[in-house]
Amino acid sequence: MVLLVGMPVRGGIYGEMFPVAELDRLAEPTPDIEGRTDVDALFAEIGDWVAPGSRNQVFPDAVTARTEQGVNLAALLTA
Repeated sequence: MVLLVGMPVRGGIYGEMFPVAELDRLAEPTPDIEGRTDVDALFAEIGDWVAPGSRNQVFPDAVTARTEQGVNLAALLTA
């Protein structure tokens, strides 16, 4: 989970709040929820917003980073 705060942030939940598929894992010894979006994808989007064109230089793994299906990280920040 990542929390972003500030005027240019478009609030809301990006992806499922609590994926139903995680219910089967509650019996496992770890309470961790499986991530569906890599932080590289998120931080690359933020980096590109701060300095356009910087995403691939600062976060080169963002090209192959996982993003949850249906999630549009570009809509996270406003201009």
